[in-house]
Amino acid sequence: MKLTEKGDIRLYILTLMDHVDRPLKYSQINDIVLQDDFVSNFDFMDQFEELKASKLICERSDGAYEITPAGEFVANTLKSDIAGYVRERGIRHALLFLEFDKTKTKVSSRTAENDDGTFDLTLSITRKGKRAISVTVNAETEFQAERMADNFKENPEHLYKFIYSFLMGQAKY
Repeated sequence: MKLTEKGDIRLYILTLMDHVDRPLKYSQINDIVLQDDFVSNFDFMDQFEELKASKLICERSDGAYEITPAGEFVANTLKSDIAGYVRERGIRHALLFLEFDKTKTKVSSRTAENDDGTFDLTLSITRKGKRAISVTVNAETEFQAERMADNFKENPEHLYKFIYSFLMGQAKY
């Protein structure tokens, strides 16, 4: 789903900033808003400027941005206007992005076609430049590999926690 209505885009930005509940650099807000592909980069830049002009967000003296009380009111009053799964996914990913940013954690996936027509999917998590985990699985189809990669990117911490729990003998089935 792509947000294209200007009001929806502004509300999405406000909602994410309200839930993060701390000042953010412009680049962090940009990355958080664009990471799920609900908003285009051009629309983000345009609507971010509108939010500043409307005084729903403000720039602090240190260059970080925060939501104003008026912005909080708008975000909380109109939050039901954005589809629930878009809002919830955006919030979850915003919080995960900030946690990963703090710990310098990166998530990646790579797909390679094999000679037999199957696909190897490599899923990786790195922290501070060091590999924390890397797993390669074989998928029968490219579609299956893409779905697995999407699910991994949606909740990478689940794979990480499961593998470590399993290897430490703490996994419960």
